[in-house]
Amino acid sequence: MRFPRGSLPPQKPRQWLAEAVRSRFPKLVAALGDATFETMLAHYLEREPAARASVRESGARLAGFLAAENYPPWYAELAALDRAQVEVGAAPAVEVMARRDLTHERPLHLVPAHALVELASATDELWVTLDHVPDSSGTWNRSPRSLDYPRTVLLWRDREISMVHHRVATPDEACALRAAQRGTTLADLYPFFGGANPHALALDAVVEWIDAGIVALR
Repeated sequence: MRFPRGSLPPQKPRQWLAEAVRSRFPKLVAALGDATFETMLAHYLEREPAARASVRESGARLAGFLAAENYPPWYAELAALDRAQVEVGAAPAVEVMARRDLTHERPLHLVPAHALVELASATDELWVTLDHVPDSSGTWNRSPRSLDYPRTVLLWRDREISMVHHRVATPDEACALRAAQRGTTLADLYPFFGGANPHALALDAVVEWIDAGIVALR
């Protein structure tokens, strides 16, 4: 028997959903350990009825729940990074812009296979470190260091090998990326960049996006 995509099977839906959520937040599980993660997840599913509606809803709501409840702030940030990696990996592929397509006035839009995650602590460094921590170890016992200024992490999928990459965007670039999420042009991006030559900085940033395959061809 087949079930509608994203819906829950009729037998043991809570257990099935818990396992699905667990599989989508591997770094959060590794940092918290089985016992703490299971306790948190039970609290989450009890307090967020809408999260029990589908796998997608459960993933979409977890970071917000952790941020709103009395959990360490980096729990929510780690969940947001985990979720972003899954969403970027599953996003549809579209035709991307090449350097030759770029003009000052041509509309710029980012491809679906990208995400921007804003952090108040160095949770992205922890996220990378957890690649080398055994699954479900729960051995991480200190909070990531706090940042003096918010940090924006860009995640995107490599169109050649379908691998999700990530890097920290500069503050100027982060503002430009958010503008490109809405839709912008190269000419409109200049004011986001400081320095002696903001035009060159904006052009360099857009060319880097194009080379990475995160600008859609529309």
